Amino acid sequence: MINLNPYLEQYNSDIKLDAKREDVLRTSRNAIDGTIVKYFENNNKKKPTFKGQGSFSMKTTINPKDTNDEYDIDYGVYLNFQDVIPEDKEDDKTAWIKPETVHTWVYNAVETQTSQKPENKNKCVRVKYAPGENTYSYHIDLPIYVEHNGKYFLAVKNDNEWTESDPRAIIDWFLDEVKENGEDYRIIVRFLKSWSKLQSWNCKKPTGLILTILASNEFSKQDEGVYDLALLETVENIIENLDNQLKTAKYELYNPIATSENLFEDYSEAALTEFKEKLQNLYDNLDNAMEASSEEDAFRLLRKCFKDIEYCDTSESISNYARTSAPAIIGNDGRSA
Repeated sequence: MINLNPYLEQYNSDIKLDAKREDVLRTSRNAIDGTIVKYFENNNKKKPTFKGQGSFSMKTTINPKDTNDEYDIDYGVYLNFQDVIPEDKEDDKTAWIKPETVHTWVYNAVETQTSQKPENKNKCVRVKYAPGENTYSYHIDLPIYVEHNGKYFLAVKNDNEWTESDPRAIIDWFLDEVKENGEDYRIIVRFLKSWSKLQSWNCKKPTGLILTILASNEFSKQDEGVYDLALLETVENIIENLDNQLKTAKYELYNPIATSENLFEDYSEAALTEFKEKLQNLYDNLDNAMEASSEEDAFRLLRKCFKDIEYCDTSESISNYARTSAPAIIGNDGRSA
């Protein structure tokens, strides 16, 4: 059986957000801090605070695939409650400053931050950056929150409502999952997010959060660094999950933090069918690559899984071991025997 792990180990290094782009995001993020704080001070408002969130904080952000593919960071703006909640009106959210208004505050603050106009989106203000030398376009999303009685509320512009939401809690959940399952779980999430980016989707594509939660629910833990079996069996488990949901026409995937939020609520039968079929194609190609008779054939099949994966010139990539459907007995080489 072909050991694909040298290829996958290198692929993980290639796809994870590199240090240069991390530095670019941090520098831009820190500049936004100063711009927003100055605007609020000049307009007689309290100093807001800022917290990172999303895939950047989880360290699962993927490098862009091409010039049309932006990378990004989510950076929460936390307003002082005195600027939002009138005295004696704490329990009446209809009396709070409207989300549309606070969106305007943040939009005005960052309006000239870059050469491109920001976007005032439904759940954030987006600051857009043109590609610099040897880099790609990127953007920073600024969701706006206020804290009240230990709970966090997101300003949703179109509905003009404050909706309870704590994005830091999902990061804590994710870090707990990494602690329980090991760093390889984070790497499998990166593989799935990279794979999803490389697909042409006819229906609604799975979000990064959906892929992250499915990978957690269906993760197949192996010895550290045995990425091929972990990915193969995790994908197999996700396929079985989706197949069962399609058979019962009951499409459910709940947010582990906001437990009433069904992330599959807006996904049609066609969308989940397409998702399952593409995963099946990933599974088949990965399985065939592991069973290939030569390393050249294995790499050709692996390229069908990840078309941007690079050839790994190593004499250690071929290993003779048998896979079994029984519980794995791990050998000295980290493979199930």
